[in-house]
Amino acid sequence: MRIVLINKIRVALLLAIGVTVSGCGAGVDAGEGRAVVSSTTILGDVVSRLVDPATGVDVLMPPGADPHDFRLSAQAAASMR
Repeated sequence: MRIVLINKIRVALLLAIGVTVSGCGAGVDAGEGRAVVSSTTILGDVVSRLVDPATGVDVLMPPGADPHDFRLSAQAAASMR
């Protein structure tokens, strides 16, 4: 039972990383001022370790925010555009 749970967690983590990294775009020059947007601080930390150090990583939720109660502000939505 415990092994099945650990495997499910691993699969979920790999899917989350894959979805996040796939949004990075291939062949983007870091000098263009591009950034990767992440929803949570955990994903932001993982992505920042995977991308070029010159690429900015923007995290939408502040540390300690509850993902179930989080609402994206108009300012954050505008900055993603």
